[in-house]
Amino acid sequence: MLLERLATGDLQALAELVARYSASLYALAFAIVPDPAEAQEIVDNAFSEVRWEARQFHPTQYPVGRWLADAIREAAVARRRAGR
Repeated sequence: MLLERLATGDLQALAELVARYSASLYALAFAIVPDPAEAQEIVDNAFSEVRWEARQFHPTQYPVGRWLADAIREAAVARRRAGR
C-alpha cells in the first residue's frame, strides 16, 4: 500500500500518490475555491501533510482516495471561509 510505503520514508510512494490523485483533488479544491493558484496550493499543502500523517492512516477506516478528498475538502472550505 502506498501510505504504508510512505510511512517508512519511501518518497516514490508520494510521487505515485500525487500522480494517481492530484488531478481529481485539484478539481475538488477548484470547485470549492475557484482560484487556480489557491486550489493548487491547497493540493500541494495536503500532499505535504500526507507525507507526515501517513503513519496515522488506517486503511480499514478509509480508502486512501476518500481520506485525501476529505482533507482537501476541509482545507478548501476553511480557505473559502477565511477569504470572506
